[in-house]
Formats: sequence, C-alpha cells, structure tokens
Amino acid sequence: MDVWREQLQRSLQYDVDLTLMCVLIFYITILTNGCSLPGGRRDPEDKTIVDTALRETYEEINILPSEIEILGQHAALPSVDKSLVVYPIVGYIKQPVDVNDIKYNHHEVSDVFTLTLDELLNPTNRTKKRFRDTNYYYTTFQTPPWIGIEIWGLTAFIINGVLRTICEPPLNP
Repeated sequence: MDVWREQLQRSLQYDVDLTLMCVLIFYITILTNGCSLPGGRRDPEDKTIVDTALRETYEEINILPSEIEILGQHAALPSVDKSLVVYPIVGYIKQPVDVNDIKYNHHEVSDVFTLTLDELLNPTNRTKKRFRDTNYYYTTFQTPPWIGIEIWGLTAFIINGVLRTICEPPLNP
C-alpha cells in the first residue's frame, strides 16, 4: 500500500493521471449504459489474474503489458448478483499517454477518458446515493461537463475502494 500512496503523491504533485488498471487504469472506457475499467474473464492461457488484467487492458485499450507497472491487488469484490468475483489489479502506465492517441478496440469500447486524482477526490464530484430501498449508500463520481458521465455501480465501488486505501487520512466510505 505504501507504493500506492507514493504514486498518489507523485500524481498530485505533478498533476498527472493516476492510472489504475484492470479494473484499473483511470483510462475509463465508455459503454452503452455507462463506463467501466478494463477487465474481463480469465482465459486458459492466463497464468495469473495479473496476466488477465494485462491482456484485457491490451485487448481493450491497446496498452502493452510492458508499459504497465503493477502495484498490487485490491480486495476481491463479488458482483451484485454474486455471479462473478472481480479481482482489481492496481497499476500505472510507466510513461505518460495522451488519451487521444489511444487506439482502443471499437468492438468493445466506444470511447476512453481519464480523470485526475484531483477530480476523483473533489467532494463536489462525489455523490452518495441510496441503493434501492435499503439503508446502504454508495458513492458515484461526476465527470467534468465535457465528458458528462456519472460513474456508478461496480466501477465506482472499485475506484472508491482504491481511493480509500491509498488516501491518508482515509476517505469516508
């Protein structure tokens, strides 16, 4: 976790995007009904879940595994219906990448954008919402107007969990 905090400090200091991958890379892909982080199911040739994360990131947003530094794994998360478990792998792209230069897979992704840590940590961009008719509240993220998307669901849950882990003092849930 200390490496994550160091990366956070570097990102804030130089105002660069903290990239989280597979399920991480704050290169967030826009889907029909929202947005998600790169990721997918493990293939037989994947020796580890890190291999899966790197392969899926390459397949979706064309960033080579050699260009990514893996920092670690965040806590595994079940989907709402418990039909699958997501293993967030945290990493960053070693060299700056212009989001406009990303040659993403148009069959899986309709667009790609990045958010800075400042944008994600800004309280005006974070909203608490009630989950259905329960007493459970979850965090969503508002993107800048030129993106105009709300990040919600499992994607927001993963991002919020990672931010709560790397921030000192920790963010409130």
